[in-house]
Amino acid sequence: MTDTTLTRRRALQSSLAMAGSLSLYPAVAQENRDTKDAKEIRIGQSAHLTGPLASSLTAPLVGQEMAINEVNRKGGIGGRPLRIITLDDAYDAKRALENTRKLIDEEKVVALFGYANTSAVAAVFPLIQEKGVPLIGPYSGSPSLRTKHHPYFFTTFGSYRDEVVQMVRVLVAQQKTQLAVVYQNHPFGQQMLPVVEGVAKELGATIVAKAPIESSGADAVACAQVIAQGKPQAVLLMAFGPGTVPAIRALKTYVGAPQYAIAIANSKSSVEALGDEGRGMAYTHVTPYPWRQTTRLLREFGAEM
Repeated sequence: MTDTTLTRRRALQSSLAMAGSLSLYPAVAQENRDTKDAKEIRIGQSAHLTGPLASSLTAPLVGQEMAINEVNRKGGIGGRPLRIITLDDAYDAKRALENTRKLIDEEKVVALFGYANTSAVAAVFPLIQEKGVPLIGPYSGSPSLRTKHHPYFFTTFGSYRDEVVQMVRVLVAQQKTQLAVVYQNHPFGQQMLPVVEGVAKELGATIVAKAPIESSGADAVACAQVIAQGKPQAVLLMAFGPGTVPAIRALKTYVGAPQYAIAIANSKSSVEALGDEGRGMAYTHVTPYPWRQTTRLLREFGAEM
């Protein structure tokens, strides 16, 4: 299972990729966009520090802080320390766009990093192209962000579609082809529903039931009862955050079929809240196994931890 360590490692990977990507913009990095302090390199971030989904970002923020501290401890980039300026958007795309404009125009950031809201990333695409400021290492694997090349967008995150493909492929191999989908009733889940439906059709599975669930999970029982009517052989959970806890509990009670969830749903807080009720949950895994240090990046991560 992915725990805080794994999530931190994902943040570390994104941060190191971000540092390397800055070398693609030597002129911008040198001028630091006329920063108020030419001795530091500023990067900006808009993230949901508050709101119902804030807990899903706690560990990644700790991880990215560790990564930035490591970069600075080793001398920074070109001898200049790295500083991240994070503004709260409460998972609101409009606020994220406002934050981004402030980060670019007022804080004079060199680059943007670690956005975690798919709708927010899409909203800032025109602005970063207009301003010539790259967005690096977002915490999103949404296929919708990858349909068209963007010259200032650099992702290090695995695709959510790839995760769904692995789920369905494993289930079909086990002759579990009658599937149900529980999807979060906000843009993330709404975008993932057609992805799951398309993958299921492609791999020979059938969606026999589907139901939305609120981010809070307040309607978990009603959602599970709808899913139970389809008598699925497995349930795919396209949701993350605290609402997954009551969702998993209700599905175990009313459906009793195996449940599969994407990697971002496997947060330490959710696993701890579930306790023994979380046994049997299957989560996709988008990062290398951290305790098998077969690459330089994993060895650096292990040493830092």
